[in-house]
Formats: sequence, structure tokens, C-alpha cells
Amino acid sequence: VLPLFEVSDVFLKGLVVLLAIGFPIWLIIAWVYDFTPEGLKKTEEVPFDPNVSAKKNLQLNRAIIGGLSIAVILLLVNQVRLSSTPDPQPAMASMMPDFTSSIAVLAFEDISPNRDEDYFAVGLKEDIQTELIKYKDLKVISPSPPYDGKDTAIEIIGDSLGVAYAIRGSVRTAGQTFRINVKLINTQDGSYIWSKNYDRNVEDILEVQREIARSVAENLNLTLNNEDIRDRKVDPEAYKLYARAFKLREFYSDSATVIADSLIRLSLKIDSTYSNSWALHSANSLFYGIYHGHMDPREAAYQGLEAARRAVALDSANVFALSWLSNWQWHNRQGNESLRTLETLLKKFPNNIHPHAYGSHAFTRMGMPVKALEHAYIAHEIDPKNTNGPLFIGLLEYYFENYDQAIPYYEEFVESRVRFTNTLEGAGSEKLALMYYRKGEKEKALETLEKVPVRFFRLSGSTIMEYYERNTRKADSLLKEFNAIPEEEILLAQDSEAANRDFELARIYIAKGDIDKAFEHLSKSYKLLLSDTEMLWFSPDFKKLYNDPRWKQLLDRLGEEFNFDYNTEG
Repeated sequence: VLPLFEVSDVFLKGLVVLLAIGFPIWLIIAWVYDFTPEGLKKTEEVPFDPNVSAKKNLQLNRAIIGGLSIAVILLLVNQVRLSSTPDPQPAMASMMPDFTSSIAVLAFEDISPNRDEDYFAVGLKEDIQTELIKYKDLKVISPSPPYDGKDTAIEIIGDSLGVAYAIRGSVRTAGQTFRINVKLINTQDGSYIWSKNYDRNVEDILEVQREIARSVAENLNLTLNNEDIRDRKVDPEAYKLYARAFKLREFYSDSATVIADSLIRLSLKIDSTYSNSWALHSANSLFYGIYHGHMDPREAAYQGLEAARRAVALDSANVFALSWLSNWQWHNRQGNESLRTLETLLKKFPNNIHPHAYGSHAFTRMGMPVKALEHAYIAHEIDPKNTNGPLFIGLLEYYFENYDQAIPYYEEFVESRVRFTNTLEGAGSEKLALMYYRKGEKEKALETLEKVPVRFFRLSGSTIMEYYERNTRKADSLLKEFNAIPEEEILLAQDSEAANRDFELARIYIAKGDIDKAFEHLSKSYKLLLSDTEMLWFSPDFKKLYNDPRWKQLLDRLGEEFNFDYNTEG
């Protein structure tokens, strides 16, 4: 009955240990000794008296009946209490931050004479959002089209994004000066809460961003997460170069990242005291150095780490800098430090999507899919239009074999990718096909696979499905065709997703039931696992390897590589 009184688990565990130790001692004493009117005596020395025995038995019966009556009453009271308590929300919902206010920072319109300063407007929107993130209890969203433009009614934006307020404005530049018009709008009725014009020099842009954030905070009665906000200026030319580089971040193409790298280096050469410039340099190192191969991967990882460190040193409340610091700590084999930075980030900014979106990714590659799924749900709750939430919810629910939950979210992700690229290529649709198959919808799975334009992924998914169907002859034929795919074709497939023949062969041989071959190819794909470790927790297939000692050996090897204990979640 102790849990009824909310006794701590530590006390209960200690009590169990004490009882375990005391029981044999009590048993010996009860056997050897007896209570008598004259005191404690050895049992063999006490003469048997029927009257005394009957009296003792009656007293014992009364004590037992009284104790049981109390226990029954307490249990009935507890039952009534539980029946009157509403069913608890799922674990995911219980982790949601409690937002007192929510706001969307919409795109600023470029109204310069030649309409050629849109990069300045894009950078301004992002930097105002960065300042707002620093305030407690404020849910901040930076929506993508069509929810960020002037052509969408503010009431629709508020309803679609689930925000109470929005910031909308315009910017006009002329040489080293600018005019910003900014409005704080109630999304329920479209009314203006606050509006102001700022006519300043470009070197004062940081102060204007802070003023806008402070004005919003005052109107919404918000307080800062910390007071580490120092007055800073930025060189006008350096800021413009930074803004141009940031605008190029929309296009993750090879040429865009090369130009962005040059612009951000020039910006830092002119002014090396702007935290956001270092954070952008850190982020671009991933695309410039690793994705597009312009640097040695280890050199790019070190560059990204050092840039993130500089950004955090200049502004400890820069959420993007902290995210990239944790990410690069991981890629620089500092696993435990990466986890600590991530936990600090989540604690410091519980109401911002970026830590939760990054956390869903980071916790997955750390072998903690339960935590990863929790933060994926939070990210989706904060910004339901962001594709990161549906992606990780879909994949992780698939890993947990919750197909009814996985499929709607992953369908949402695939549809968003198709709208963006106008093709299923790179959308991960072969994973969706396998989700359909696992749910028992084979025809829908086959129909989806037929639409996958990349032969590498189409054949991989088809082969896995046919082996699970025990259509061995057809599966063997597909496997032979898969192995015949030229390396050049696989390299092209890598432009859309992480395509690795050995990793896919490991999954295929798991479906075939050849565990030895599966481990052989998993070992050959070790280089991929070093960069995309999360792929081990994107599919339930690998669960078939868990009871094999070679699985633990693989995780131990990865743990040694990243200086991280993969037994953290169990």
C-alpha cells in the first residue's frame, strides 16, 4: 500500500532489500524463541498450555483481520480515485512545452527600387527569429511557402500553423542605410498590435533586430532565457555578404555552396565578431566540405566544429550555433560531449523547433529511438508544416512496428518531397512501400514500388519484399539484377539519398534469412555507418540481429569510434 502514499522508489527498493536480509534472521528467531507472559524464552523451554495458545491465536487473528480490513479500504479508496482521474495523455504529449505565446515570423517584402535586395529581407527575417528564440515561453515558427508570403491571409496562416501572432514587414535599402517597417499582428482577427518604422544605417542592423524582439516581448509580456545579450554592431559590408550567403542556403546545390563559402569567408575577414556568420560557416561546412566533396571529410568536420565554437563564444544563446556544435562534436568523435551539448540545448530552448528537430536525428544515431521519437513529435507539434517531424516520426514508428502511426506521417513527408521536386526521386518512397507491405497491404506496396524512378531503391525494396514473401526464385533473380547495377548508377542515386550497395545487401540478406551474409555486408558498409549511423534505427529489419553477439560487437565498435556508450537507452 505504500505507493498509495506516493512513497519514493528509493524507499521502496531499500525496504525490499531490508526485508530480504531480515527474513532469514526473523525465521530463525521465530523458530527458536517464543513470547510468554514472563518474557522471551526458547520454544523448547515453554510448556504447552491450550488456554494460552488459544488466547494468542485469537489476538493474532484480530491483528490479521484488522490489517486486511485497512488494506481493503485503502485499495477501494485508491480505485475510486483512479476511476475518477482522466486517462493520461501519451508519453509524447506529456513532454510538450507549455507555450504561453506563439508567433510566426513571415517573409519580409523587398520594396527596394530594383527589387534586388531580397537577400537582405531573407537575412532580416531569420535574424529576428533568432532573437525571438531567446525569450521564454515563446513558440517561434519560420514558415515556408505558401505560409510565409504576403498573398496568404493572416487568419489562414494562424490557423494552419497554430500560432496566435505573426510578424510581417518590408525592407528598403539605399546604400548604407535601410528602412524597415514591421508589424505585430493578431492572427485571430488580423488586427495590428504594434507597428513601427526603423530608419538606420546597416551597421545598426543587429540593434534593430534586438529592438524588434524586445518590442514583441514587451507586448506579449515575455522574459529572456538569459541576460547574456551584449550590444553589438556589425560591419555593413560584412552583414550584406552574410545575408547573401544565407540566401544561398535555400539551394543545396554544389555551385550554391561554393559561392556561399566564398561569401561567408569574405564576411568573416571583414568582421569576425558576428556569431551568426560563424554559425552559417559551420553549417555550410557540411554541404561544401562533405556533401559536395570540396574538402577532406575530417578537415571539414574540424572546420565546422571550430566555427560553431566561435559562434557560441560570441553568443551563448545562439540556438543554431549550439545545434551545430553538438552535431560537429559527434562527427569529430566526441560523442559524450555531443550528448551533453544537445541536452543543454533542449533545456535552454524547449519552445523552439530546431533543438527538437535536431534532437530527433541526434538521438536516433545515438541508438536512443525512444527519445528520438519523443522529440520528433514535439518538433511536429511546434511546427506541423516542417517536414522533419513527419520524416522521423514515420521512420521511428516504422522501427517500432507501429505501422498505423508510421504510414500517415511518412506519407505526409513523401508528399511534401514530391511537391518540392515534382518526382518521387529521393522521396524515400521505397520505404513507404515496405511500410505498406508490413501492414499487410501488398498490392499497395507493389504499386508504390513501381513508381520509384531510381532503380537502385526500387530493386532493393522489391527484393526485400519478395524474400519476406518466400518467393525465393523471383527474389534471387531480383538480387542478381541488383548486384549488376553499375557503380556509376549508384553514385547518381546518392545525389538523392544515402545509396550504399552493401548496406542494402545487409537488409536483403536479413529478409532472406542469411544472417551471416547480412553481417558480412553490414561490416563492409561500416564507412557509411560512420556518417549515417541513424540508418540502423530506421527499419525493424535489424532487430533480427539483436540476439547475435556480432550486433553488440558492431555497436561496441561504433561506440569506440564515437567515444559513446551505446547502452545508454538499453
